[in-house]
Amino acid sequence: METLERLVVHVEEAVRNATMNDDPHLRLGLLLLDSAAELLLHRECQSRLQWAERDEQLLCQAEELTAATGKELEWAAELRENMLTHAQRKKIDRDFGTKCDYLTGLGMLAVPHARVLKKLHKYRNEAYHRDQLRLGTLTSAVKIYTYLVCSLMRQFPMHGTGGFIHLSPRPPAGLLKYLEQGDDWLSLMLDTGGTEGLQARIASQLLETTGITLPSGLGEVLSQHFCSRLDAVQEAAGEAASSFFYLPGVDEGWDWETVMRLAQLDPWNLPRAMSSDEVKSATVGVLPDQFSQWHAEGESLASQADDLAAFAAFADLEDAFEPVEALVTQLAADIDAHLQLQYDIARGK
Repeated sequence: METLERLVVHVEEAVRNATMNDDPHLRLGLLLLDSAAELLLHRECQSRLQWAERDEQLLCQAEELTAATGKELEWAAELRENMLTHAQRKKIDRDFGTKCDYLTGLGMLAVPHARVLKKLHKYRNEAYHRDQLRLGTLTSAVKIYTYLVCSLMRQFPMHGTGGFIHLSPRPPAGLLKYLEQGDDWLSLMLDTGGTEGLQARIASQLLETTGITLPSGLGEVLSQHFCSRLDAVQEAAGEAASSFFYLPGVDEGWDWETVMRLAQLDPWNLPRAMSSDEVKSATVGVLPDQFSQWHAEGESLASQADDLAAFAAFADLEDAFEPVEALVTQLAADIDAHLQLQYDIARGK
C-alpha cells in the first residue's frame, strides 16, 4: 500500500505549508498541492485509460470478425464511437487540463471543480516557472486547493501500482496515525472507494486539521481583491494621462479611458504619435464600458455563498481582465521610467 502512503505523506506536507501565514510557505504549499492534485488526476485517468485500451483490443477483434463474417456486431459501433485515439490518450497522459476535461466528460469531476483546478494549476506554473506570486489571492488559492485535493481523495477510489492494490499484513508507518483501535486493516484497504475507505477517511481528517470549512465568505474577499485591481488600473491610466499625455491648449482630451485604449495599440510601436481623438476612434478589443461591467460582476462575487463557484467566477473575470491590466500596467511603468530619466537628465545626473 505504498502508493497510498506516498500520497498521504505528500498531502500532509502540502497542508502543513498551506496553513502557514507567510508567503514562502504558502508558495510551497501551492506547489505541493498542485502536484498532489495532478497525481490524483493521473492515477484516476490511468485507471480509466486501461479500460480504454481493453476496449480498443475488443474493437479490433470485432472488426476482424466483421471482416470474416460480413456482419457488424451491435456493440462494435458503440465502442467505435467512444474510442480514444492514441493521440488523445497521449495528451491526457501529459496535460493537466486535458486530464480535467477527460474526467469531467466521464462524470468523475464536476465542471466548477475542473475550472478551478485549471486556474490553480496556472497559478502554480507562474510560481514555479517564473517565481510570480499572486499575493492578493495566494491565501485564498491555497485554501481552495487544500479543499479540492482532499475532495479528490474522498471522491476518487484508491489506486495501486499498475492498477493493482498490493495488500500487506501490517499498515505502513505513515498510515498508522489514521487507524483506530479495533480497525480491520485489510477491510479498510479492500474498501477502495466511498466514504468508508481509508483514503477518504484520511482526507477527511486532513481537512479537519486545517480548520477549512466551506462556505467561508471567500466571495467577499475575491470581490474586494478584483475591484481593487480594476481601480488600480484606472488610477494608473489616469496618472499616465495627466502626467504625460495631457497637453494644456494642445490636446486636452486625454483621460484614463483614452490611455487604456492606447495601451491596447502598443503605443511604443506606432508609426507616429496619435492625438486623443485618433486614439478614441481606433478599434480596440476592450472598451472603457467593459470596466463598468467588470466592476459590477466583481461586486456580485461578494454575494456568492458557494466558495468554489465564487472562485470559478473570479477566475473567468481574471482571465478576461488580465490582458488589459498587463498592458496598462506596463505602459504606466514605461512612462514612469521615462519621466524619471528626463528628471535625472535635467538634474545633470
